Amino acid sequence: MLALAIDTSTDIAGLTLATEDKLISELSFRHKMDLLQRLMPNVDRLISDAGMKQSDLDALVVSLGPGSFTGLRIGMAAAKSIAHVLGKPIIGVPTMDVLAESAAAACPKSIVTAIHARPGDVFWSLFRCEAGKLAKVVEDEASTVEEMLERACQEDQVVFCGDGVERNRAIIEQKCGPDSILPQWYHFPRASVLVSLGIRRLLRGESDDLFSLTPRYVRKPTPVIRLETGKYE
Repeated sequence: MLALAIDTSTDIAGLTLATEDKLISELSFRHKMDLLQRLMPNVDRLISDAGMKQSDLDALVVSLGPGSFTGLRIGMAAAKSIAHVLGKPIIGVPTMDVLAESAAAACPKSIVTAIHARPGDVFWSLFRCEAGKLAKVVEDEASTVEEMLERACQEDQVVFCGDGVERNRAIIEQKCGPDSILPQWYHFPRASVLVSLGIRRLLRGESDDLFSLTPRYVRKPTPVIRLETGKYE
């Protein structure tokens, strides 16, 4: 089974080509707001560098978010377009699950995944490592950093990962200690982890409906909130 995974939830986009037992290639790139122009050329590059073509794909895996509203739309549209043209299954994986799966290698008791939403706000989830398995105990939500920390710092041996962590490092270190923040390579979703989680579902015979699959936004985009509230600060 050959699967292509696409993650566009943060400022660093990720692409991976893999089978159930082999990572073939992986590409991460900071897209600097030109994701629309760069995504498909990089998909084609990834596949051609592996000596393959799009028609060799058996499945598509895409990161659902939460994260960048524009990025998620672009990544979802690309994955769905390829799946539709090829007539192949598509799997959506929550971005927080990807971050937590990577962080679990650090062997913490609790993991908070946090992605930047807007200044002072984050998308976040809470996971616990129990008997070698991850359990999601707080579903994806959007809140202020302070609200996240009020809940997260109640956990025993909690660690934080995600780009929302680096942007709010000072307050997290103040509330939960400097050792609570994982190294920077845990702060963006790895497409190699994304594809692994997607292939697990595919091997269980699961897939998502191509036409109803949508990004997990969690909250409304900031421009919409500003229009509804009349607050533009």
